[in-house]
Amino acid sequence: MSDAIDAGYVFAYLHRIPVSVVICSEAIFLLVVYIISLKEHLFVEERRGLKSIVKDINWDIIVFMLSIFLVVQRLRHVGAVDFIAYMFMEALKLPSVLSSIALSFIVTVGASFINNWPMTIFGLISIEHIIVNSSNNIDSKYITNLIFSNIIGNNLGPHFFPLGSLAILMWLETMRKKGGEN
Repeated sequence: MSDAIDAGYVFAYLHRIPVSVVICSEAIFLLVVYIISLKEHLFVEERRGLKSIVKDINWDIIVFMLSIFLVVQRLRHVGAVDFIAYMFMEALKLPSVLSSIALSFIVTVGASFINNWPMTIFGLISIEHIIVNSSNNIDSKYITNLIFSNIIGNNLGPHFFPLGSLAILMWLETMRKKGGEN
């Protein structure tokens, strides 16, 4: 699922479409599928009422994710984007393969600590900052390297700390509710 979301962000970025449009269109698609499944009785044995679904939502994780996004927005306003953009530009000065590894490593560390979803956005904001504030035009191969390193790093980061992935946090919460060990 994370790969699909990352691909949605990259698609939106490359085609200069607001990310909110991509996310809302995905949400509308899922809503249409749900409504069709209700009318066609496709998932009769799986069907539950809205109250049951809302009761099972892990609100702690939703509040946590919203808080993380607020932290990212605050970091954006205090100059962290400038710092990450600077680190990206320094990594681009390395030879090709080392540059990709260094860029991916920077994003991997960030995704390990602040979660892969907000780090994807933070990375894209930093890349946009590089493109907009570049005194000379940046070669498209560097932009491609930045974008793909952002995707690679955000897919590696969650594997180092449980905080790095929403799916892992949800899995740990489910295990706790079912009486499993963390």
